[in-house]
Order: sequence, then C-alpha cells, then structure tokens
Amino acid sequence: MKYPVLVVGIVLFTLFITNPKTKEYWQKHTKRFIPNSCTAIKSRIEKQAPDNWEIECPGTVRLVLKVHFNIDVKDQDKLRPALYREMANTYVKLANLSNPETMAWIKIVEIDIVYESGKIHSVSDGQALVELRSKRTQRDIANHLKLTVKVKEL
Repeated sequence: MKYPVLVVGIVLFTLFITNPKTKEYWQKHTKRFIPNSCTAIKSRIEKQAPDNWEIECPGTVRLVLKVHFNIDVKDQDKLRPALYREMANTYVKLANLSNPETMAWIKIVEIDIVYESGKIHSVSDGQALVELRSKRTQRDIANHLKLTVKVKEL
C-alpha cells in the first residue's frame, strides 16, 4: 500500500455516501434555499399544537392538518354537530397559532377531522384564515366559515 491515507479516505467516503442519514441531510440542505411558507407555519405550530394534530406539508403552499377526534356519543344525532364544532374550533385555533404574514401565502389549507366511522374533509385558503383572526363573535365566525370553507363528509 503506497498511499494508506487515500485508501482510508475512500473507505470513509463510501461509508458516508451509503449512510441513509446522508440523503436526508442533503434533501434538508437543498430545501433550505427554496422559500416554503408551509414549513415555516409547521415549525411554528408544532410547538403549541394539541397532541391529536398531524401536520403535513406536501408542497410549498399547501398545508394538510389531520385531527384525530375521539368522543363517546351515545346519541348519533349529537355526533355530527360535535364534529363540525371541532372543525370550526380547529380553524380558529390554527388561525390564532400561525403567523398571519406567512399564512396569507398559503393557497390551500386542508383539515381532516378523523373519527372512528369516517372523516370530514374541509378545504379553505390562508387568506381566509388571516381574516378569521379578526372575527370575535360566534355568529361572525360561523358566517365567515360558511363563506370560505368547503366541506365534504367521507
């Protein structure tokens, strides 16, 4: 072996390249230079979010929030209002936790309320959530959500 340091360097470089953490590092490093509003909101919300929230960022301007809803309702007529109340409270809490300047750049905000027998899928936009911050009464919040949120029961 004429150059033992070169051989050791090649072996260490091979170990570095084949390590699965290296791929994650380079993806994180390259994403750092792409402006991403969703990641900024996600990092701010995760600290204060309830335990039943799952936050995802499939794109740079799309936020997906999945809420796991557990409730014991003996009367099935009371389940649906409870689910919609949870959805409205989630929108209000998300609007209050997030930064309004960053939330205005989000084009799609999806919230899924997942319960044991199905889910409720709702879609809105970030600008509507920024406007929701200024609503104080229950009637104003309900009217704003009727205008800006599209809901589908699955």
